[in-house]
This record gives sequence, C-alpha cells and structure tokens, in this order.
Amino acid sequence: MAHLKDFTTQAVRFGLLFNQEYTTYSKVIAIYGFFFEIKGIRHDTTSYSFYMQRVRHTDLESPSEVCEGSPVSLRAERLVKYEIRAQTLVDGKWQEFTTHQIMQKFGFVKQFCKSRALKIQTVGLPIYASFAFIFPVS
Repeated sequence: MAHLKDFTTQAVRFGLLFNQEYTTYSKVIAIYGFFFEIKGIRHDTTSYSFYMQRVRHTDLESPSEVCEGSPVSLRAERLVKYEIRAQTLVDGKWQEFTTHQIMQKFGFVKQFCKSRALKIQTVGLPIYASFAFIFPVS
C-alpha cells in the first residue's frame, strides 16, 4: 500500500447522489483490504447527515459484489485521514458543506468504527456527498 501524504491531490474519493425519494442511502466500498459503508440519512424535509463506518467483510449482505477479488486486511485498527463534503444547488447557487479534514483511527469496536457525521440543513435536492480519504503512515 502506498503511503500518501498530500490529501488534496492524492485522496481517494467516493460519492453518493442523495435523491428526494431516499430516507437512507448507502454503499459499501473496498480499498486496500478495508471495507467502509458510506451513508446518507434524511431526518426530515431539510435535515440530512452523512457519515462512513468501517465494516467487516463478513458482515456484508452481498459480499461477492464488493469482496470478490479484493484483498482483506486483518488489521484491527487503521489510521485514516478523511473529509466528508456535501453540495447542492439552491436557487441557482451552490451550497457547500464540509467536515474539513479529520484524522481518526477506525477499528471494529463500536466507538471507533464510525466517522464524525456531516450534518446539514438545506432545501436543495439532489445532494451530492463525497467521501475522500487517505491512509497515512501508522
């Protein structure tokens, strides 16, 4: 695994397009043997939150879709630098929200498996949420 340092140019990015019909929407992603669920939740008509959490490959509902041909890391914890952003168009102007860059250790214990949530208030739809992260040297 290459150890990356420049978050702006080297971070890996995944995204969710959160539409009006969703109350929750998520995807499982795999990178370098680590599996994460990226998730968006609508709390009411204008309130949303976005976060990611580490999941075990054995806990996936359809492991063949994500795991097939992918390595599996046996590390219990991993330091991750991440940022969650959300963008939407309201009255012809872009609204942007961000957690800014956060360094956090992800493990399988409940208190360490979930990122900080990006909580937003907006009337714009759809919302494009992007999840960017790198694995610093640890």
